[in-house]
Amino acid sequence: KEMVKSDEQFLDNASKTKSKDNINSILKVKPKTTYGKLRQLLLILSTAMEIGDLPTTFEVLWALEASPVFKSAFEEVEAKQDAKDEKKDKKDKKKDKKDKKDDKKDKKDKVKEVVLSEEGE
Repeated sequence: KEMVKSDEQFLDNASKTKSKDNINSILKVKPKTTYGKLRQLLLILSTAMEIGDLPTTFEVLWALEASPVFKSAFEEVEAKQDAKDEKKDKKDKKKDKKDKKDDKKDKKDKVKEVVLSEEGE
């Protein structure tokens, strides 16, 4: 916990200004924790977007995507989404079966309407 606070403090001090030099000062900080490394990337990303440095922005996004923290979080989100999709599919199948049964009942219950001619008039 102390190391996380230390990383936070160093990164906060390094990110005081918003300029190209700020990115270099953030890069000079060597975080000791995974949280610190992730925060460092996010600070660089934020600064690069604010100053309009697209190449740096894309580099940081690719670095975030390649980080183990991102990969594990992404896999966790995908697993939760798959579980939700499976539940939804099961509900949809049950609903489809019920709808088919209701349709069959409706067809049986419908009586053919016969139009009588008006010959008797």
